[in-house]
Amino acid sequence: MTYSQTTWTEQIYRYAEHLYWTPQELKKSNENTYPEIFHKLRKREVPLNIIFNIFMDVVSTKIKNRIINCFFDLEISQVAIEDNIEFIDSLNLYEKLCGFEFIQPDMVFESETSRFLVELKIQSSKLSLQQVYKYLFLHGLWQYKTETRKTSYILLLTETNLDKQWEAEERKLIFTNKKHIEDLSSYISKNDFSNQISKSVSLTHIHNDVKQVINEVRIGWSNWQSVGEILNQEFNSLNKTNLSDGEEVIKRLLDGFLIELSRRQLWKFNG
Repeated sequence: MTYSQTTWTEQIYRYAEHLYWTPQELKKSNENTYPEIFHKLRKREVPLNIIFNIFMDVVSTKIKNRIINCFFDLEISQVAIEDNIEFIDSLNLYEKLCGFEFIQPDMVFESETSRFLVELKIQSSKLSLQQVYKYLFLHGLWQYKTETRKTSYILLLTETNLDKQWEAEERKLIFTNKKHIEDLSSYISKNDFSNQISKSVSLTHIHNDVKQVINEVRIGWSNWQSVGEILNQEFNSLNKTNLSDGEEVIKRLLDGFLIELSRRQLWKFNG
């Protein structure tokens, strides 16, 4: 796992670039004052993605592992998640794979034996099969380009239950047994994947790798409330005097991100 050195500060410039290409998000008119514009920004998905990426880049390995574990049942997480998981900047992955235009992953991790692609959703933003297939193709491309086979993970983080966060028409096709992840995995494994990406993107050369990924991929799901509860537990464990310098930094990181989730009503403190 060798990547160019990109620090967490790069995420700030990335968001500035995003605003440059989407100036409508800051468009001021007689009807929209600056306070109103920035109030809306605090509810958008992209700023939260940036904040969460910074958080996961600089937070401790222990907390990274706890968050990833919450996407799976206990028996799976005990086996699958390792201590050497590394946050990967998505731009670094883009450069490593010599570019890919069909998807922009919200968050990326890698260990010696596993690769994780994460999709984040809030409010009315919906998941779709095409998004999942794009992640499967990215896993296939990653395997093809590096000539290295690892366990592939797709992690879906939503505000509501997985089926409720899904496009309505697809929901009826996928979640037939009300078992969420099992239903989704079953649907993907039983249906043709070859035409799921735009025909303008030629990816037939990685179909064998994608097929292999589909047969072995592990899909996990969690919600923001569960993430907040884990982070709050970590915060409370640091509620003591004589913290080390590192513990002080972690505590401030946790406090800031929990406040962000609370302001967005994605996490509610339960006692």
